[in-house]
Amino acid sequence: EAIGEVVVTSDSIGESGATWVASSTGLWLLKEKYFQDVPNLPKSAAKSINFGNKNRVWISFGDVYQVEEKSSQFTASPFDFDTQINTSLFHKNRLWLSTSDHEILVFQNKQLIRKYDLSIRGEGMFSLYADLHNIIWFFQAPSDQPILGLAKINTNRQIKFYGEDKG
Repeated sequence: EAIGEVVVTSDSIGESGATWVASSTGLWLLKEKYFQDVPNLPKSAAKSINFGNKNRVWISFGDVYQVEEKSSQFTASPFDFDTQINTSLFHKNRLWLSTSDHEILVFQNKQLIRKYDLSIRGEGMFSLYADLHNIIWFFQAPSDQPILGLAKINTNRQIKFYGEDKG
């Protein structure tokens, strides 16, 4: 789901406000239960959040957790992997993870199915996105420079880099 806008309004009936979310699947009114604490999640800043199928959410704190609702309660399950994760993307039933070890890992049903080693180009990857043509886009910081461009992984698994010279 793509979030277009979040609006908080005052409630003329009660003392509490309402939180409205415009997303690619419609307009949502968040209820109080969505702001409940989720057990087993770290109490630190999240690096990324990504929505998957069946109302699952993937959150990276360096480690990755899958959050889902079960019996009107939210539960968090760690995704066991021993590398620091920068960001996650759930797309077409696959979980894409960028690591601090210069890799992009692709999982399906918790099984590693592909690994892209980008250590020749630079440091960690950031901001994994999928476009309407199923192309995966990401930023990667070159080792000795700030981020100058972006890269994409085509549907045929080829990587193309766009730098300062290509705008």
